[in-house]
Amino acid sequence: MLQHKPYLLMNGIKEIAREFTGNENIFLGIKPYGFHAGNKIPFVVYPLLLCEELEKQNKKARFNFCVFINDWEQTRFDPEKTNWKEFPFNVIPQFTTFQFSKDSAHNVDYWEQIIYSSVYEVKQQFPEISIRCIRNSSMRDIPIMKEVVLKTIKNPDLLGNIMQNLGFPLHKSFPYTYCNPICPKCTSARTEATVVGTDDIRFTCSDCCYHGTYNYHELYYWLYHKILALPRIKYYDIDLCISGLDHYKEKDFDSRYALYQAYNIQMKPTYILYTPALHGLNGLQMGKSRNNYADMPTSKLLEIIKNNPNNYDVYMGR
Repeated sequence: MLQHKPYLLMNGIKEIAREFTGNENIFLGIKPYGFHAGNKIPFVVYPLLLCEELEKQNKKARFNFCVFINDWEQTRFDPEKTNWKEFPFNVIPQFTTFQFSKDSAHNVDYWEQIIYSSVYEVKQQFPEISIRCIRNSSMRDIPIMKEVVLKTIKNPDLLGNIMQNLGFPLHKSFPYTYCNPICPKCTSARTEATVVGTDDIRFTCSDCCYHGTYNYHELYYWLYHKILALPRIKYYDIDLCISGLDHYKEKDFDSRYALYQAYNIQMKPTYILYTPALHGLNGLQMGKSRNNYADMPTSKLLEIIKNNPNNYDVYMGR
C-alpha cells in the first residue's frame, strides 16, 4: 500500500510502479497558454517513464490520463494588488480568465489541441492508455464544483489561514478572494460577491460597476488553482497527480490535504508525484510566468532526465 507522502522524481516513479495496477486515473493540470519543454516533463516525460517502469513489473499500462485545461484561471494577476515576492497568496486577477480572454495568445481551443497532441506521444508508445481533456468550465454544474465555489466565496480564509499556518505571510489589508464570479456584462474577474440564500450570488463588478443577483448556474467563475484541484480530484476519482517541483516548494502537498479537511471533502488517498524543475540555456528556471521558455524534443528531454534521475534541477544544455 502506498504511503501518505509526496513521491519525488525517479525514486517516486519506481515506488508507484511497484504498487499500481496500470488502470489508475492520473491528473495533469495546466493553463491553456503556451506549452514548453518544462511542461513536457510532467505531461509527457514522466508519464512515459511511469508506463515504462510499470511494464518492467510485467503489468500493462492502461492509465486514464485526465488533462485538465484550467480555463477558470486568470490570464494574469494584477501587478498593483499582487506582490508575489512578499505575499504570494494575496492574489487578485487583473482582467479575466482564459475562458473569456479575447487575446489570441490565450486561445483555449488552440492551446488545448497543442497540449493534447503532446500528451498523445505517450499513447503512441503505450496504445492502451486513454487521454481526455477536461475544461474547468465544463464542470461548473457538477455538485462538488458548486460546493467548492460557494464555500470559497463565503470564506476566502479557508485557504488564507492554511497558507499562513504553513509559514506564508498573508497581508490582511491586501485583497485576497480566491474565487469571483465573472461579470456577465464585461467578463471581468474583478468582482466583489456574496452568497445570498442557498445558491444565489450578489456581486458588483469593480471594472464596469455592473451589479446584480444571479443563480450560481447562470455565472462562470475565477477560481484559484490550489482550490480548483479539489473538485477535479474528487469527481474524476484521481489516484495520482503529476506536478512540477515548484508546487512542492510551495508546500502543495501539505496545503492540499489541509484543504480537504477545511472543505470537509471526503477523499480516498490521492498521491502526488513531483517532477524536476527544468532550467533553460540561460541557467534560469523555465516558466511562462518567468518569460523564460523554449521547446525541446521529447527524446532529448528523456535523455536528460535519465542521466539525472533524482536531481531536483535539470538543465537543457546538459
